[in-house]
Amino acid sequence: MFIGRLLRQLASRASLGVAVLFAMAMICDLSAQSLCAAMTVDDILDGIKSNRGLLRTYKCQLAGSRWRELEGKSYSVDFSLVLKTDHDRNLFLVNVDRLNQDEATLELVDNRRRMIWVGSVEVAGTIIYRPESSIYNQQNGKQINIQRPASRRRLYDIRAAGLLELSDFDKFRTLEQMCDVIATASSEGRVSVIEDNGSVELHWRTRAVDGLDEVERVIEVNPKDGYLVTAVRDRLRHLSRTAEETPGEWQAYHSESTVEWKQIDGITVPITWSFQEFDCQSEMRKPVGGQVIALTWTAINNTFDSDEFTVEALDSPKGSRLITDSTGGTSRILQLPYVDQGVVEKIEGQLAKPVDTKNVKVARNNWLLVILNGVIVAILGCVVFMRRKKE
Repeated sequence: MFIGRLLRQLASRASLGVAVLFAMAMICDLSAQSLCAAMTVDDILDGIKSNRGLLRTYKCQLAGSRWRELEGKSYSVDFSLVLKTDHDRNLFLVNVDRLNQDEATLELVDNRRRMIWVGSVEVAGTIIYRPESSIYNQQNGKQINIQRPASRRRLYDIRAAGLLELSDFDKFRTLEQMCDVIATASSEGRVSVIEDNGSVELHWRTRAVDGLDEVERVIEVNPKDGYLVTAVRDRLRHLSRTAEETPGEWQAYHSESTVEWKQIDGITVPITWSFQEFDCQSEMRKPVGGQVIALTWTAINNTFDSDEFTVEALDSPKGSRLITDSTGGTSRILQLPYVDQGVVEKIEGQLAKPVDTKNVKVARNNWLLVILNGVIVAILGCVVFMRRKKE
């Protein structure tokens, strides 16, 4: 009897404990959901910027491939590039060290359809962006060209992974610029927040290029895990052409990007980034293109020497490159390959001298006199020859 009563009491207390734990879990879950549901677009963007903004300097290698099916044929591009960035000093280096395309892809790209390639990286080489200049060097060439600061820089801010689809990686926007674009769209009523199982979705609507369709980009964010963006999906619908028409239904998602993250040295960084395009006209949404990038991180929040973002860093071995500078509006020669700098300065001095138009005019007149005299002599010679022939 005693043992039975004791067991019943223990069972009752255990059930009560389980009930309490279950209730606490439900309360926590509801609190998390309420937190997500109460979030605004600005809250989410601030969380993304503050967490991704912890990555200030980095060096990483991106190795991947892109493929696309066109007219029943598959085309592919393999590539590898290195990013070295110092956001605090506005220094950026992009080095494309491998670019492999088969002959069919090269022919396709050169002739008509450049969307096969990964954004704007088309030539192996190095690009350096500094606040005061842009420096370009093709890997297979011998010339380094210093130009004015680019108005549209190919920054490849890897911190914006997820806010952009991988196919949009060359849209020349940093993390902060990308968040500003979404914030502006939100102020215009084109961004909404939808809670889904502890995560939130930003639904961002824009007009398609042709203006006839509306595109919705759905960005999945996890506020409870450092505001990581894990997926981006795009879909579209046809807009009404007249006041009587209603907009069409949203179609199936025609593209999707996913990002896998990992914490390294206390900073969360992307390690894989994939993208797929689908044929929404087919019943099974057949994949017709895609891209996969694997990221290898070699430096996170290290201090870079500013000399690593200069012309001298590209002139290797030293003195082996033709270096020109067009930041002043006209191109100047700064260095000829393996030519003494004093000789270069003399050549530049001769090229910079103003042209004496008076002397040029005199010289031209002298040449005209010489040519005219030559013609007269030739005519006289012909007359003498004909007379002698008759005699």
